[in-house]
Amino acid sequence: MAVYLLLPWLIFLSACAKTMVIEEPVYPMPEEIDTGYFTERISYDALTSFSADIRVRAHSTDKLSGNFKGVMNYRKPGNLSSALFGPLGVTVMKALLSNGRLDLLVPNEDVIYRAPASLPLLFPDRSSLSKYSMYLEDRADQYILNVFTAQDMGTELVARYYFERSSLRNHIIEMFSNGDIIMSLNISKTGPKNIPASFSVHILEHRFDIEAVYIKVNDGVPDIAFIPLSASSVRPLSSVLLNSAFGR
Repeated sequence: MAVYLLLPWLIFLSACAKTMVIEEPVYPMPEEIDTGYFTERISYDALTSFSADIRVRAHSTDKLSGNFKGVMNYRKPGNLSSALFGPLGVTVMKALLSNGRLDLLVPNEDVIYRAPASLPLLFPDRSSLSKYSMYLEDRADQYILNVFTAQDMGTELVARYYFERSSLRNHIIEMFSNGDIIMSLNISKTGPKNIPASFSVHILEHRFDIEAVYIKVNDGVPDIAFIPLSASSVRPLSSVLLNSAFGR
C-alpha cells in the first residue's frame, strides 16, 4: 500500500524550462453534465512532461514530522522522479517510478526501499481511460465519478473523483486497492494543464501538505532525472520503513 506514497513526490528539475504563473482555471458550465464530460476533465492528453519545485510538510498522526523542499519530474508515459531536501540542502530521499517499479532511496541509510508499482491513472490520457468503465453519482453537493476496471471475477473500483457541484472543480481523488482506500488527494489549487499545485496527500496515518512553487509544462525533462537509483542494499517497501526516511 505504501506504493502510492509516490504521488506526493510530484517535483522535478528542468534547468532551461520557462516558468509559468499558476492560475486557477475557470471551467464554463457545460450544456450537459455526464460521464463523458468528467472523463474529459480528468484526462491529460495535452501533457507530455512537467517539472516543479515543491515544499512539503509531512505529518504523522496529526503531528508535524518534517518540512522539506524538493523537486519533481514527470514524463509520459508514467515516469516520475523526485528528491526531497532537508536542512542545508541535504538530500533526505529520492524516489523513482519507472518500468512498473517504485524505488525510494534514503541516502543516510544507503538503502533503497523497493516495491512493484504501476499507476495507470497517474495523469491518464483519453486512450488509457477508455479501458475503464465509469459510473457518475449525482449528489446534492457534488458529482462523483467512479472508475472501475474489469477483472476475471467482475469489476473492481480503482478510483473515485469528486467534483464540487457549484464550480465543477475536482477537489478530491481517492485511489483503491481490493476495495480499500489506499490514498486520497485533496486539491485546493491547480496550475497549468490542470496539474495539482496545492494539495494534501493522505496515506494511512500520514499526511503530506504539498505546494508547487513553480510548474514548467511540456518543456521536456532530461534523461538524467530518471537514472536508476543505486545503494548498497535493497529492502521491501513498507509504511514502517518509510517512517525512517523522514527521520522519525
